[in-house]
Amino acid sequence: MKNILLYIPNNNFDRTAFLTVRKSLNRHGLNLFIVSDSNNIATGSGGLKIQPDVNYFNVNPLNFDGLIILGNEKAENSNHNSILETLIKKFVSNEKIILTIKSGSVLLAKSTSLKGKIASSEICKPLFVKTGFTPVDSDIVVSGNIYSVRNDGSIDDTIRMITSKKDKVQSKKLMNCC
Repeated sequence: MKNILLYIPNNNFDRTAFLTVRKSLNRHGLNLFIVSDSNNIATGSGGLKIQPDVNYFNVNPLNFDGLIILGNEKAENSNHNSILETLIKKFVSNEKIILTIKSGSVLLAKSTSLKGKIASSEICKPLFVKTGFTPVDSDIVVSGNIYSVRNDGSIDDTIRMITSKKDKVQSKKLMNCC
């Protein structure tokens, strides 16, 4: 795993989760590219400002090993997002890993017709009504190629788990090819 695309909402994204994800990806030697639902500067909680690296309509999932979806500071501000829906469809059709962080799980659920289990805090559970996802009271949940975490403390463990799984799969393919 080398290149990761991080989706952040244009307004009020979770600053703490963003900084934790960036630090964890850097620690694991992964390249971070940022995309948002606007090509303007995105503003996070605490006034953090981030310029997206990638224009959302230019995203090619073949250039990335996975998509991380970061949510809003307040989960109740998470609504269907057609730009995110398009990104999710592209990554799912290419069988890429998707990781949701905290209220990013709500954004995923509201922006797609996918189904599965997803990590959720008590506050977010009611927001999954009328979606295809069942909230689970667990810090880390894996449902197919979708990984979800409900707190900042689980981000690094999940990224480590994903990268080690990906490395094992690639090693196995190399062993089988020769």
